[in-house]
Amino acid sequence: MLRRFVFILILTLTSLTVRAQPFIIGTLTPTDCPIDIPAGAVVDCATLTVPEHHGQLNGKTLQLAVAVLHARNDNPQPDPVFYLEGGPGAGAVTNLQAWVGRQITADRDLILFDQRGTGYSQPGLFCEQYDYDLDVSWTDPQRYAQVYYKACAKYLTQDGIDLSAYNSAESAADAAMLVKVLGYKDVNVYGVSYGTRVALTVMRDYPEVVRAVVLDSPYPPQAQGFEQLAPNGWSALHALLDACAADSECNRAIPHLQSRLSDFVKMSYFKPIIHDFGDGERTYYGSDFIGLVFRVMYDTSAIPYLPAALNELINGNPEALAALYLGDENALAEKLRIFHNYSAAVSNSMFCSEEVPFNDPDLTIQLAKPVPDAFELALYWPAKMQFAVCMVWGVAPAGEVESQAVVSDLPTLVLVGQFDPITPPILGEMTVSTLRNGTLVVMPGAGHGIIDANPCGASLGVAFLNQPTEVLDVACVADIDTWFSPTNRDD
Repeated sequence: MLRRFVFILILTLTSLTVRAQPFIIGTLTPTDCPIDIPAGAVVDCATLTVPEHHGQLNGKTLQLAVAVLHARNDNPQPDPVFYLEGGPGAGAVTNLQAWVGRQITADRDLILFDQRGTGYSQPGLFCEQYDYDLDVSWTDPQRYAQVYYKACAKYLTQDGIDLSAYNSAESAADAAMLVKVLGYKDVNVYGVSYGTRVALTVMRDYPEVVRAVVLDSPYPPQAQGFEQLAPNGWSALHALLDACAADSECNRAIPHLQSRLSDFVKMSYFKPIIHDFGDGERTYYGSDFIGLVFRVMYDTSAIPYLPAALNELINGNPEALAALYLGDENALAEKLRIFHNYSAAVSNSMFCSEEVPFNDPDLTIQLAKPVPDAFELALYWPAKMQFAVCMVWGVAPAGEVESQAVVSDLPTLVLVGQFDPITPPILGEMTVSTLRNGTLVVMPGAGHGIIDANPCGASLGVAFLNQPTEVLDVACVADIDTWFSPTNRDD
């Protein structure tokens, strides 16, 4: 069940067609919405024609999927919310239904668009649509990834795709163009995760279209993301285990969790767990389970139950941990909807131009060494894989500016979760340090994505957008009680 779910997440088929003129750059073409619209919601859908490279206006063009969810109130504020999805490689339009009825869409229109290469935008960069004859085994996942993505890059470029056109600077230019085409004076930019990188790029390159900014779980360009991947992941996991130890009920129900988990993971490398999650018996090592814990920690609603699930895992039952990752049927449907049009190719183009060239593989290994041996491999492995993929992806390094901090006077709210394993509080501090009118809020007990974490996070975003130049009332943060359940969640 576990492996099958991960596989389902990347099964996206989208036609690949490079559009050329006569599409006119900077024009919107109304279209039918590609998703079902909930009753009572008013949504306009369109495609925006943009240049493949904004510096080459006579070259190829791309068509970006756009959806505008109109405010529920009859007299909305004149400045809409422009949402930037994360990933990199995730589309935003697919998830429109989740925005209907939210506090943030009561008084303001919400602009969604699928960043170039993702979602319903054309061309869609989806490696899964090709047939491969790969003479390499999954038993060597690093080598498989290299061979697979080298073949994918070859297919995409043969189909007329310029992989170097899919990056934060080009996406920021797309966003600014869309704001102007829609006729708004300025917008409130709301970025989540990688979307904050694009938001920061908009702040840097097109500040004239921005009224205020919310950076939720920020990933700033000056962060050495892969060098810090293992230390940041361990910092979040360690903070969670420490929080359980400091909580009298959690510590009483699940004592010595960190040492027991460490012993379990180390032992599982020599004596792995053989388990059937619904797709046949498979062998699972410690790195498999720690990687799963890392992903569960994204979800704030799952974190209170994670110590109990880890206790079950240590006792030989991995089902509880898997259930936290998969969630109930509604949670599974939500994950499938979010990732339905995810593009790993766009992710590669961004990472291989803007991140990997500015991260030292040797330093990445060195910085991972202080992480306890039991957890080092699992937390370092994604960086090792991305370094390998970028050796064959074939895009040139971006300019130095894409690794430098964004300095801005724009009013900005920076939100980050206490237990976020991928964009931890230290990145929030790094981000706000160069934003002269920036406010940082660390959300207790939260994982990745504060907009979905709790009512406090959602209300802070709305309050800030209503009065971005005023001192933000963050009293609700102090009322949040970080707690842990002594038993597994019953979904």
